[in-house]
Amino acid sequence: MILTEERLRSDLEVLNHGGEEAIALFLAMGALLMESGHPDALRDWIVIAAPALPERERGEVMILLMQACLHSEIHTCEPARSEH
Repeated sequence: MILTEERLRSDLEVLNHGGEEAIALFLAMGALLMESGHPDALRDWIVIAAPALPERERGEVMILLMQACLHSEIHTCEPARSEH
């Protein structure tokens, strides 16, 4: 999957605006990148997109992710290890 500059700008506008649509976009894009086997693109998306979310929505995303992580077995939610 290739994100064009135009698509990225459009997505960042949605994220900056906030609300449920921004949260849904952030999570949907992350899921799409993860499911399509692009961990580097997922990491890039998070680095770019998370700061674009307003603070309230960023907090809501964190809550949703923590609930999903803690709902499943805790061992499946170990942090990614850096190879540096």
